[in-house]
Amino acid sequence: NNNNNNNNNSNASEADAKPATPKLSDEEERNRLEVKKVGVYQVRETNQMVEEMMLLANVAVAEEIAKRFPACALLRRHQTPPERQFAPLLRAATAAGIHIDVSTSKNLAASLDEAVRESDPYFNKLIRIMTTRCMTQARYFNSASCDPADYHHYGLASPIYTHFTSPIRRYADVVVHRLLAAAIGLDPIPDSARSRDALDACADNLNLRHRNAQLAGRASVELYTLDYFKAKPTTAEARVVKVKTNGLIVFIPKYGIEGVVYLDSAAKELAKAAERKMEEEEEEEKEEEEGWLLRFRFRIGALLSFLGLWV
Repeated sequence: NNNNNNNNNSNASEADAKPATPKLSDEEERNRLEVKKVGVYQVRETNQMVEEMMLLANVAVAEEIAKRFPACALLRRHQTPPERQFAPLLRAATAAGIHIDVSTSKNLAASLDEAVRESDPYFNKLIRIMTTRCMTQARYFNSASCDPADYHHYGLASPIYTHFTSPIRRYADVVVHRLLAAAIGLDPIPDSARSRDALDACADNLNLRHRNAQLAGRASVELYTLDYFKAKPTTAEARVVKVKTNGLIVFIPKYGIEGVVYLDSAAKELAKAAERKMEEEEEEEKEEEEGWLLRFRFRIGALLSFLGLWV
């Protein structure tokens, strides 16, 4: 019908072709923004297949631009977290009778796949959330800023990685597209990649903007979630993630949200006792680590003294 109309009115003016700007009433605007449902995003096998192909493409492009332009490739790395950062996860897993191996990212992934309970379909999800919070933040960087041995991406278990597959929503991918175009002879090297300082500044800005976008996205989800439940008081099952003096931090699997449940005076005493116990366990672990370091230093000192090298 639209095509027929266009043919019949070929002499219409440009002004006639412009649609009127719609304006919603307050009630229509409210209905348009109203949250209809809150829940956990379901990842299907087709999603996983597409994600796997995108990861392989990103790795292949990272290898190509790093090989052709080792002094000016924009890459993305995820450093190996110190083992002490996994302490909260390991304590929680041990208490639940689950063994988590954090020696390598591959072993960690295998452990997480096995961390299941038939009686609790949300248990694995909770363990994975706790694992994510032990991680460091992935960052963009200039390939010339560090040794190739430090290019690795721990979370993806890949020795090299970049962002290439989403140029319509990430500027980092646009930069990488330009580098790949230069690598295969379609375009010259972009000016921003000819200067190490310029590419370093670009990477720093990308990291800042990426972090800000993450925070804005989370704040948006929290705002609309609050708006949804404000008009729909709900009772749901939750899992205790952490015990604090004045309340419990809980995760609600059905909705994929986390929040604080504040306690009354009687419950606070129980919470304080639980928190003191956790602090004592952490202190014991710290003392054990410091004791090992002290013994190590003593032995090295004794050896150097024996050799006449101690100063």
